[in-house]
Amino acid sequence: MAAENDDKPTTEEIYTKATGASNLRFDEQEDSPMGASGLLIAAAWSPSRVGASLMRLHSEWDGASKPLKPTDRDVDAMASALKVEVQDGLKEDELRKAVKDDARRRTIAARVEAHRWYEQELRTLVGKLKSLPECRNQVALQAMKWKYEDPVPMAGAVIKHWLDQTCHACDGLKFKQIPGTPSLSTKMCLACDGSGTAEFPYGQQGRRLANFMDDSVQRARRSIQSRLRAMQT
Repeated sequence: MAAENDDKPTTEEIYTKATGASNLRFDEQEDSPMGASGLLIAAAWSPSRVGASLMRLHSEWDGASKPLKPTDRDVDAMASALKVEVQDGLKEDELRKAVKDDARRRTIAARVEAHRWYEQELRTLVGKLKSLPECRNQVALQAMKWKYEDPVPMAGAVIKHWLDQTCHACDGLKFKQIPGTPSLSTKMCLACDGSGTAEFPYGQQGRRLANFMDDSVQRARRSIQSRLRAMQT
């Protein structure tokens, strides 16, 4: 009788390799019941345990020191530092209009850059949360179970949105701010269509994944409450 192939990877080896993969895309043709994707799905936590981990993550986020959003003064300083692009040889009225148009373009560019910097700071902050890796793994496993493409990046983006749903273009206020004043205009924020919340990443798939996270948190809370009641009786 032929000996069993010693080169065949063990369950532990498959699991270790799969958990270290950056892309957990599910492929029915390549994944057998003992394949990497199938094994990871089987190893996924219960929803209540996922919810408990998400609760810890949200607690870390709430307690973290958030970056300060650039003010109008910061944006003006950035705009002033940008290169002035006004054509030479213009008449006085043409020059006045060109300078005004250039200032407007530089202000827009500065606002875009300030927003990009702020979003990157928030992403960096999320990446430093201690509970993030295990939460991202479990959310990615659920995305993989539903056979979504690129579950790891999707999980990361959805978790960031789940932690901070505010539209940073209007700070969740739904309307545009009147420049140079603390007052709001009657113009609706175009970035969020007046909802005050940021656009959902990955569309309906991302929304479904966030709903799974919310449901998991609710299950975890019910489990905790049940245990507390049992301890009191």
